Amino acid sequence: MEKATAVTKTRIVIDKALQLNSNDINALLASALLAIENLQFDTAAQLLNRVLNEDASNTRGLYVYSELALAKNQFDVALTYADKALTIDPLSPWINVNKAIVHFWRNEMVKALASVEHAIDIDSNFTWAYVWKAKILDQSGEVLDAIEAMKVCLQIDDGSPVNSIYLALLYTKAKMPEQAQRWFAHTASLYGDSPDAR
Repeated sequence: MEKATAVTKTRIVIDKALQLNSNDINALLASALLAIENLQFDTAAQLLNRVLNEDASNTRGLYVYSELALAKNQFDVALTYADKALTIDPLSPWINVNKAIVHFWRNEMVKALASVEHAIDIDSNFTWAYVWKAKILDQSGEVLDAIEAMKVCLQIDDGSPVNSIYLALLYTKAKMPEQAQRWFAHTASLYGDSPDAR
């Protein structure tokens, strides 16, 4: 569905959840994520503070706070919250990828790659880890290795148009037009279009 429709539907469900329980953690976190998406950083901080005041060890609250800090270009703050979440739950693939993202934006690619590899060691089917592995490798100038990471990602789940178009773009960057065209066509098929239409 269109983003505006999805956001409207999400907002309705969140509001209903908060009517039933004004301190519902999932609803507060979802509201914070929407606020970050809309660049409403003060609102997001207020919502996350409510979560963490209720439970200072809430790992989801901590890593979303890390995402908020990244959105505000507060890279040291982002790392602090990522570390807090990881200390509490070191075996969470999501939190390990979150820390990799923080290192990526701090231009610490070796550390970023180590974090994402650890996430893959924990859960070899966690596709988000492969996406960020590819982004880190691509940023490091290792386009062919980035392609390999995305190939693994799409072997696990080839139904994401965002991931398949990213692989197509990596192939384009590597000057491999035939492979790129295959993934452009695959992306088109996921949208219900013929390759010619794209």
